[in-house]
Amino acid sequence: SGVPTVMLNPLDWVARPSLYLRAVSTYRGTLSWHPNFAFAFLAERAREDELTGVDLASLRALVNCSEPVTHESQQRFLGRFSPRGLTPDAFTGCYAMAETTFALTHGRSGAPDALDAHGPVNAAAGGAATGGTGLPAVSVGRPLRGVELEVVDDDGHPLPERRLGELRVRSPFNFGGYYNNPQATAEALRDGWYYTGDLGYRVGRELFVTCRKKDLLIVGGVNVWPQDLESVATAVEGLHPGRAVAFAEFDPARQTEKVVVLCETDASPALQRGLVLAVRQRILAALQLANFEVHLVPPGWLVKSSSGKLARRENQARWSQHPPPTGLRVARDEGAQGCSAAEV
Repeated sequence: SGVPTVMLNPLDWVARPSLYLRAVSTYRGTLSWHPNFAFAFLAERAREDELTGVDLASLRALVNCSEPVTHESQQRFLGRFSPRGLTPDAFTGCYAMAETTFALTHGRSGAPDALDAHGPVNAAAGGAATGGTGLPAVSVGRPLRGVELEVVDDDGHPLPERRLGELRVRSPFNFGGYYNNPQATAEALRDGWYYTGDLGYRVGRELFVTCRKKDLLIVGGVNVWPQDLESVATAVEGLHPGRAVAFAEFDPARQTEKVVVLCETDASPALQRGLVLAVRQRILAALQLANFEVHLVPPGWLVKSSSGKLARRENQARWSQHPPPTGLRVARDEGAQGCSAAEV
């Protein structure tokens, strides 16, 4: 199509976030795609002394994809870089995956119906649609031409608007199956539909994706989405944006599930106890969760998948088998106003 493309090595821009912003300014970039965590990461980590002369006014669409899209991540980015020419209507969402080659939906920059403050009527406790923050959910847009996308219940029956269910898709560019894995293929491909394992809901033609179906945590009879916990935790200053995972594991003492929240930080040991307390206070205030633990881990400790997403199951296995030699935790029974930090 004759459209020039500038590409950066992900490891390079993570090491020096200003490289991306300077590339946009130098080459007058207009379209850009990022996973959700990248916007919060850039807002916090780009060094001001490396941004002299950077102008982002050329950007007409920043596409948020690859992870559940959050309004907070986008607002952090806007708050930091609006003075450099970034317009508030630049953000839009996209729903994409390898199994369907790339995109299934795509948003429209500045669309008036791209935010939803209400969420699905059958959402789990904790506000899965809004990340536990009270902020509106962000649409990932409308199905592309040729894409059939439905929200269905556990029996595969289509659901009406504002009902949370699994997303299934049928399109000319669906994949044919998982390599050398007939069991996973049979589970995913049924009656001509690909069952994505993602949960979401519709409002009109707009699609809102909340999380993975199997990520739901049930603790003490309360349903909690792990990304709610992760979003609330990494809002604490001093923790790495987008570098937290939450999962449940069985607590033999209580004979029920407990939640474990792992957060990366490079804060000094003297500051870590205060960070743990701050995370615990935010979780208690936002989700009223009782049986949980908060742990701090060093930078780079958390495991990512090949696509750059934090892998909750792999991190749970790593935590169970090889916890880091140092770190701080707050025991689940200790209150938000005072606790003793213990070495792990």
